[in-house]
Amino acid sequence: MTDEPIPFQLDLTTTNGRQVASAANIDDCFELREWTTWLRVRSEVSGYVPPALAPGDEDVTSYVPPVFERDGLAVLVVTRSFEDLTGSTIGLFYLRLDGGALDTIRATVEQTPWVDLPDPTGGAREAPTVRLHYAGQDFVVQRAFNAACGSFLEAIDPLWRLLLGHSNRVFKHACAALRLSSSATQSPEHPGSWELTITLRNLGRDPVVLTDPRVPSTDDAGARLSVRFGVAPDDESWPVLNTTPVLTPSLPNDAPHVVTLASRRGLVLVIPWRPPGPGRYCILVTWQDYRGPLDAAPGQIPFMPLPSSGPPYVGSGPYPIRGALSGRVVVDVPSPAK
Repeated sequence: MTDEPIPFQLDLTTTNGRQVASAANIDDCFELREWTTWLRVRSEVSGYVPPALAPGDEDVTSYVPPVFERDGLAVLVVTRSFEDLTGSTIGLFYLRLDGGALDTIRATVEQTPWVDLPDPTGGAREAPTVRLHYAGQDFVVQRAFNAACGSFLEAIDPLWRLLLGHSNRVFKHACAALRLSSSATQSPEHPGSWELTITLRNLGRDPVVLTDPRVPSTDDAGARLSVRFGVAPDDESWPVLNTTPVLTPSLPNDAPHVVTLASRRGLVLVIPWRPPGPGRYCILVTWQDYRGPLDAAPGQIPFMPLPSSGPPYVGSGPYPIRGALSGRVVVDVPSPAK
């Protein structure tokens, strides 16, 4: 028999922008800022997450879960794309790590010469802040540094590449994730009128829960949904100047304030838009909600569903989406037919 490896927990967070929630009201998060990614790995928690089956599904009684010799669980939380890319995805992602991957993480962290590393000073003011926390039985590391601190990143290059690689792998496995899409179509009955279709869709396997974006804001956090348009620039990489807001619909009186989206389901909003005249326009759509659902849904899991101790919550209930998404649509409005 071989001795069981000493368990460890690793947290890697990357944050930027203004602080939007305190650690006190968002689980045990280091800090929640506009741009936040949070990777957590626990080596002693099984990475197997049971498939989401309906209670009446016949497979519930016949399904036999696989048995892994040794594995761990990696969970990634993303609130906003650092590049604010159109079509980006935010939310909760997870991945099973086998024993070999866990051993490599442990060895790479513990063999890094932390005492001899250069001080993580310098960097760029606009660059994100990175925080690394690793805790084994007799080995603890806590470091914070600027993502543009080249000398420090070079000194921990093997570890940095390893953790970025795992983050990218986890990001490919959506557990409960939201994506925004938008389109514009001309009304066949009214040639001068257009319809903007905005969809918030859950791309994960588990449900997500969020406040309906049409619910009015009661604080200074701003509207959850913003739609603006302006003349499209010649180069798509250029910003759109002198934008005009588009009136978004109000929430019907009988509609719930909190929405739960099952896997692959979406919330679709259709907004009328009347352009001021012919031309090429760019429509900018922003959904933003760092406050989370106004009311917790039944069985709602924590923002970080892999706690520091105890069993994970991944796969056990709807996930509360927090963050921001953006969309961009270019529309060519023709001149009226004569």
